[in-house]
Amino acid sequence: MFYGHDITLEEAVQFMFDNNITSGTDPKKGPTVENFAPNTNLSRAHISTFLKRFDEAVTSGNIKYIDFKGRYENIIPSNTNGKDPNIFTLVSKTEKTDDVVGNKIKTKFGERSYGVSTQAEYDQLMKIIERDYGNLDDFPRVNVSGSRVQYEQALEDYLFHGKTGITDKSNPNYRTGYNLALISVEKSFSSFKGKLKTMDEAIYLLDLREFLLFGSNVYEKENATYDVSHTAYNLVVEGNKGYKDGPYTMSAILDQLGIDSFVFDSMMDVQLAVKLYGDWYVFDNSGCTKLTPEVLNKEHSILYAPNGGLYSLPPFLQKKYKPVN
Repeated sequence: MFYGHDITLEEAVQFMFDNNITSGTDPKKGPTVENFAPNTNLSRAHISTFLKRFDEAVTSGNIKYIDFKGRYENIIPSNTNGKDPNIFTLVSKTEKTDDVVGNKIKTKFGERSYGVSTQAEYDQLMKIIERDYGNLDDFPRVNVSGSRVQYEQALEDYLFHGKTGITDKSNPNYRTGYNLALISVEKSFSSFKGKLKTMDEAIYLLDLREFLLFGSNVYEKENATYDVSHTAYNLVVEGNKGYKDGPYTMSAILDQLGIDSFVFDSMMDVQLAVKLYGDWYVFDNSGCTKLTPEVLNKEHSILYAPNGGLYSLPPFLQKKYKPVN
């Protein structure tokens, strides 16, 4: 671990060479893992020297930290246009798309207005979103409680060590916290098994799931009233709640963070779909579902296209496009 991130042996060794903490077993051989000889036993003198040099590097203010930029590129596809340093995966509005909003409102991300119908409301909404979520560095991390630590252990064991939960309710270990965490992990993350390579990625995905489920709640004021306006403005600016407010608000936040999404309606519920690893997923309290033709029904409709445009969707989702704003 390095400042909360999983790192590779190569990255750790490179960090030590970059900051003159080590010169290796032979300075002439250069900054390589082989020259560092990681399997060699260290003496007290070695450890003391490493710590002293690390302290000197920090004190000097010239320490070269490991660059984590792009660490999650294999989770979130890159599609930067190079115009806005805060936007990592989205394309700016350059021409009219198939979205109904058209040119009625000047929008920051494609033609997406998050249910808002006036320029004034849109501008107020985005001022708050930009204030709260400048870039991916502002992505909130969930506090590590006792239960969270147990959940992370279950996540690691399931994804990387092949463990699964006990489903036999008569088994005395069925109701243990760890086993219930394993069952929950399998339900929520089975779609990503084999795709995640490190715990760093897994923790990021876990944080993203929690954020998608609860992130919009911070804008709901005490004694909030139910409003029928169904816009992100209604929740973020007014503090009220409505049928579509949460998904619209999360979509606005994800746009600002550079994670592509779209809102769709199933008649019974409005949900947010997020693009990860090139596919579209929905996270809810019951777990995570990859969107496929089999899981959709005739009532499902996409309320507006993702920022990449309607034709960035697979054909089976394009057929569900029935915009309302």
